[in-house]
Amino acid sequence: MRILLIPFFNAKSKYVNVYKNMYKKMYKKSKIDVVNYSLFNAINFTGWNRIKDGCYNKYLNYNSYDLIHTFSGGNFVLHNLINNNNSLILNSNKIIFDSSPFFATSKQTSKYICNTLNINNNFIDSNLQSLISTYWSLEKYDKEYEVDMYNNWLNATRNSLCLLPENDPLLEYKDIELWSDKTNSEIVYFNDSNHVQLYRKHPEKYMQNIIDYYNKK
Repeated sequence: MRILLIPFFNAKSKYVNVYKNMYKKMYKKSKIDVVNYSLFNAINFTGWNRIKDGCYNKYLNYNSYDLIHTFSGGNFVLHNLINNNNSLILNSNKIIFDSSPFFATSKQTSKYICNTLNINNNFIDSNLQSLISTYWSLEKYDKEYEVDMYNNWLNATRNSLCLLPENDPLLEYKDIELWSDKTNSEIVYFNDSNHVQLYRKHPEKYMQNIIDYYNKK
């Protein structure tokens, strides 16, 4: 079984190994690749195109995976790996979103950055949203085209599994639920859990949902 993990930005090896061990426990013969990425490449269109041009291809030993598991903003990285410009055809019929998907908006991106930097200040958040919008407008890439490409990909990810905390300030729940309805994707909520901390709080439930999802035809 080939598995691709795309954790949250700058995830430490200790965190990644928890999930690698989880999959080894469930599927002893699994082969697991991990894509570690920078915050810069995840949140701006210059970075997106770096990924498309292959800056993370070195992490990929296969072009097809039985299961792809993304965390937090890792879905931005997955989108650009799939839309690689170097003829890499990355695909999987099974995609898991943990504490995601995120959407390509300045509001969501600002929340993501503030959480990463442990900033809890509405004034900073509001000003950061404006700064992100301005920065995106100055990039040489066409923002509307890039966002449309991302949204088209996200809306084409049929039959995914979405694992969510019940109350996560980083997530746009209405948008996720609309996306889930459009794509026939399943949402499973976890109580008493924080962003990307679902497995730590509810390991048995987390693993069972992955097994059920993978076994589903």
